[in-house]
Amino acid sequence: MIKFIKNKHKYFAQLLNKYLAEEDHLLRILVNRSEIDLGNIIVEYNAMHEKTLGLEIKMRFKGAFQARKFF
Repeated sequence: MIKFIKNKHKYFAQLLNKYLAEEDHLLRILVNRSEIDLGNIIVEYNAMHEKTLGLEIKMRFKGAFQARKFF
């Protein structure tokens, strides 16, 4: 809760990183935040990690779940 209050974009960026291996959780976060602040979360994620979120998703998921649909 404190992490969310301090910096909600960083909090969701950390959740995205945590759930990169779990398609259902990852998709839930992306869809739920898409109309709110997903762009800011992606910027925060990219600043925190060597690889961009789009690249991470493309590397981990093939087929129907493609990063290009979100980024």
